[in-house]
This record gives sequence, structure tokens and C-alpha cells, in this order.
Amino acid sequence: MKNKLFHMVYILFLLSICTGCWNFERLSERGLVTGMAFDKGNPGYKVGLESIEFGKGKSGEGNTQAGKPYVLVSKTDKESLEGALHGTQYRLVGLAFFPDYRIFIVGKELAQHGIKPIFDHQIRDPDMRRNTQIIIADGSAIDLLKITPKESHFTGEYLEGLVKRNEKAGHVIASDIGKTFRAMVEHGTGLIPIVKMAKDKKGAKVETFAVIKNFKMVDILNHAESEYVTLLRDVYKRTHSLMFSLGIPCKQKKDMSIDADIVKSKVKLEPRIEDNHLTISGKLTLKGYISEFACSNGKMDGNATLENTEKYMAKQTEIKLKEHVERALHRSGADLLDLQRIFRRDKKLWNKVKGHMDELMKTADINIEVDIQLTLKGTET
Repeated sequence: MKNKLFHMVYILFLLSICTGCWNFERLSERGLVTGMAFDKGNPGYKVGLESIEFGKGKSGEGNTQAGKPYVLVSKTDKESLEGALHGTQYRLVGLAFFPDYRIFIVGKELAQHGIKPIFDHQIRDPDMRRNTQIIIADGSAIDLLKITPKESHFTGEYLEGLVKRNEKAGHVIASDIGKTFRAMVEHGTGLIPIVKMAKDKKGAKVETFAVIKNFKMVDILNHAESEYVTLLRDVYKRTHSLMFSLGIPCKQKKDMSIDADIVKSKVKLEPRIEDNHLTISGKLTLKGYISEFACSNGKMDGNATLENTEKYMAKQTEIKLKEHVERALHRSGADLLDLQRIFRRDKKLWNKVKGHMDELMKTADINIEVDIQLTLKGTET
């Protein structure tokens, strides 16, 4: 009985000293980092850091209000990020805290100069998040981070949501730090969305893709190229839901169009090499709804049957895919469709082509079969 009592007292004593938080820190002692921006200095780097502080105090350029975002800017004249990064973080009221690090912005000039040191730092630093969205600013990255959007509490949240909404619409493929770094290490090519600041500095717009090769921006796709590369880029292992508006000119009225909201997309690419020439075949299946039919009286009747409309839109899409994707491949010489992932399945083939991917892309042919399956919806069909 005494042993049981002793054990009970001993257990209660252990429980009493195990309670509590040994490393407790107040939010007022932390600087919550929500976004970072990097621009090219002359020489060196400029770094902007968006932070939210929950305490009262002074930080950097002036007084801050608790819970309100602000941007600190620091720069270094050395080819090392550490000076600028530390110079910025040291000016926070509290320690830099990264659990809500939403957006990583690179200025256009810096992207053209080279961004490997920045990626190295982001990947090696244990405080950084690998799934933070990365974008390239069409101009200064720090200026983009300083916009004051009405739709969100802070810029990092706004820009992250902007990119993800554009991916949902089929305009671009959003990418985070980890995936982009892995793509460039594995086959030297990555695609990063370009974002342009609005004139009133209260919003922004996703423009298109930047093509990154060996950690440098070498090309910019136009809108059509971006959308058709996105359709063919096999990043979706299963059928992917999206809302992509596909517009095809009418046969007789070229200033009018048939429009469809594409809600399902599935692609299978089958690249093959013959006599050192790359041909990219495969099949693209699109499912959606007729959203506008301005080619006749607005009804699916006469010669404008649903089946004929599907065939016509499929044929026109095949033509556009060949035109826009071929042009982007030939100009950039980059593996925009992530074909190396397919080539790697055949070790002999991969060993043969891995050092010649650029040359293969510059002369590649696109031959994609398109199958469009449309459904009528609405009060009148």
C-alpha cells in the first residue's frame, strides 16, 4: 500500500513539473514575415521584407501599428545576400518568424542577371518554406511588394492568391520555391509567372511565363503561348479541374467566336526521336460547356450541330497548339513541356538525348490530337 501511495505521489510530482511551456515567446516579440522581394543592386542586392508586428514600437522607416503590414528595405554592395538579409531582419522589433511566408518575388533585371544565389539561400535556410509561391516582377520586386491591395490584409497574401486563381483559370502554372529549384537542378528549365503592378499601385496582374534556364531568365512567353503550353504541360497526373475559356473564330464570321468553358483537362504526351529529330505526339482531352455561340442565331441547329462544333473546335485547337507551342519551343530552346520526365523512363534514350535537349527543342514538331467534349447548359438549348 505504501509503495502504491509513493508511486502515485511520484507520478503527480512528475506531472506537475512537466506542465507549462519552456520556450514561450509572445507574438509582440516576433516579426511575422509574409513576403520577400529581391532586386539587383549596382552592384550587389536590394532586399525587401514585408512584416507584420503585433507589438508597439519603432521599426525601420517609422512607427508601426500592431497588426499592420509594412515593408523594410535593405541593400548590400557585395555579391552576397547575407548582408542585405541580416540588415533587414535586424531592424524588426522581434525575431523574424516565417510560418506565414506567402510570396517570394524576384525583380526582372535580377532574373536576367541570375538567381542561383537567392535560390541557394532559400533552400538552405531552415526557416524558409519550400512551398512559398515564387513570381517574377515585371519591374522592381520591392515596388511590387509595396502595393496596397484592397482585397487582402497584406501583399503576400494577395499575390499568392492572384497566382493561384490564374492557375485555376488555366493561364499559368503556379510554382513554389521547392518545385522550381528541383526542376532547374534536374533539367535546367523552369517556368515562373510574371506579375505586373497596376498603375494605381493597389493591385497587380499576372502577365505570362518567364522561361528560366540554368537559373537565368532567357525568354518570355506571350499570352497565347503561355495558355497553350499550360494545356500541354503534363503537370497533372490525373484529370485536372480548371476553368479555361477557349475561344475559336467562326467559320463564316471571323470577327465572331464560339466560346467554351473548359472544366476538365487531360493530356498524354508521346515524344519520339527519329534521325535526331523530335516529334511530340499525344492526345489532349478537354471537357466543358458552350458558353457563347455567336456563329448563327445562338442555337445549335442546322449545320451547327454539337458534334460538328466539337470537331471544328478540336481541329482549330490542334492548329493553335502547333503554332504557339512550336514557336515557343523553337525560340527558347527550353524543355517547356517537361519532356525529360518522360525520356528518363528509358535509360538508353535519356543517355542519348540529355546533352542535346536544347537542339531538339529548337526543331521539334508538335502533332497533338485534340478531343473536345462539350455539353449544352442553360435555359434554352
